[in-house]
Amino acid sequence: MDYMLRTCDQVFLNKINAIIRENIDNEMFGVKDLAFQTGLSHYQLCKRINSLTGKTTVQFIRIQRLENAMTMLKDGNLTVAEIAFKNGFGSAAYFTYVFSGYYKTSPVSIKRGDGYRAIQGKNKSSYFSLLKNKLTFKVPGMDTRWGLFTFLVLLIACYLVLKN
Repeated sequence: MDYMLRTCDQVFLNKINAIIRENIDNEMFGVKDLAFQTGLSHYQLCKRINSLTGKTTVQFIRIQRLENAMTMLKDGNLTVAEIAFKNGFGSAAYFTYVFSGYYKTSPVSIKRGDGYRAIQGKNKSSYFSLLKNKLTFKVPGMDTRWGLFTFLVLLIACYLVLKN
């Protein structure tokens, strides 16, 4: 979302980001800890972050960790496992899984230098995407299964009309 945040909202997000950065290496740091340090209730924090970012609080924390990891990977001084642990991930395998899901490339390829170009070249607005070796058809506002079903029904209907 590209819109101008109000000053108080930007200050709030800056405070949240600073708290997350202070605790980024703490694997146990979560929503309750963030709520406690901001002085908000769990509910208030989640609602406010969701309204400002469109993400859940857990997603927001994870994205901050992943963006910090991306910066560390580009620097290239540490191994993937060290970067995973320095960003609060309990295992390198889970870090690789989450990182690959978010950036659509592996941390090793970023470290080698060929993965970042792949990220920049991807068209994120495509209706077709290759997800876990399965072609999925995405229709905005519809569940993937129903989108594929609708697509197939229309395809068969067109075939039958053209056949006759």
